[in-house]
Amino acid sequence: MKKWFRLISVNIRNTIIVIIVLEFFLSLLFQHRDEKRQQENVDFKLASGVYQNVDDEIVRDLFTEQYRVDSEWAPYVHYRLKEFNGTYQNVNSNGSRKTINLNLKNTENALKIFCFGGSTIFGTGARDEFSIPSLLSKYIYKNYPNRNIEITNFGCHGYIRNIENIQLQLEILNNNIPDIVIFYDGVNEIISAQENNKAGYPTNASYRKNEFKTGTSYAKKISFLYASSNIKRFITYLQRKVFKKKTTEVTTLGNLPQEIATQYTRSIKITKALSAEYDFEVYNFLQPVIFLDKPLSEYEKLMAKKSTYLKELYLDSYKYILQNNELKKDSTFINISAIFEQNSTQIYTDFCHIAERGNDSIAKRIFNTIRPSF
Repeated sequence: MKKWFRLISVNIRNTIIVIIVLEFFLSLLFQHRDEKRQQENVDFKLASGVYQNVDDEIVRDLFTEQYRVDSEWAPYVHYRLKEFNGTYQNVNSNGSRKTINLNLKNTENALKIFCFGGSTIFGTGARDEFSIPSLLSKYIYKNYPNRNIEITNFGCHGYIRNIENIQLQLEILNNNIPDIVIFYDGVNEIISAQENNKAGYPTNASYRKNEFKTGTSYAKKISFLYASSNIKRFITYLQRKVFKKKTTEVTTLGNLPQEIATQYTRSIKITKALSAEYDFEVYNFLQPVIFLDKPLSEYEKLMAKKSTYLKELYLDSYKYILQNNELKKDSTFINISAIFEQNSTQIYTDFCHIAERGNDSIAKRIFNTIRPSF
């Protein structure tokens, strides 16, 4: 009996050692592969001409910093951005990206503008001074140089409209009451619905679900460790390459586009109730994506092709949002999804993010929309 027990113990020990060694070497392999793909991605963006007025080394440094921006757990919103200090991207201890506030004289008496959204309002692929909130500050300063105005960029990668409402409520609970609130959404509402096959869930909901109670269940702990391991990633890679198995399946739409539109509309109604109670103005901008009416450059066509599995869901979801009778009558809802429909130049850096000159067009349109508030 002891002999069998020792044999089983040795086999278990050897298996664990093999797993640890394999995981370690796969981590090195994937780290190298990821760094190579990131470099190729930056090279692709540079070749597209979307950063034609920016030095190549600045763009490379910008994306090196972008890949280093990380997140941390936060109550109610699942996660927020960690503090980060770089040359071109800076995030403060509250998780807000640095905004170039040209109008700010003092914070105590400033008119407060809050900007909410995902990575596009955060400014993925743009320097601090060329994010949408910073460029909005430029237009405000140009027209109202003597006003005391503070813009805060609450944008965070993957955030959806429901989470942004919670962000706003948390600021109000801390007695940080805005005067103007800007929401810039559309992309993540579709991505999160596609990932979860349910509208209104955070983009990382399935990951948080798998992680829940792993500390008290060995079965869940092992399952979670495997799901997040490099071994699992390698198996998935083999399935895709060797067995030609698709890792990203096209979602069966069903009622999902209608559900996305409903969730988006309800979130707007919640914000309007808050604005009535706390006396601030609110603007809801529906953002552009590469699948809409823009005449695409050759590079943009390649990027759109890579995300074809999302195209139908985007087109249908936006259709239902724009057909919604409540939104048609809602003056706080502004559709700017077709803002680039006459622009044939390179705007997008992937299927949803736009480079700095695209951000400028968005910021100008937002300024012209909210201008009566000044």
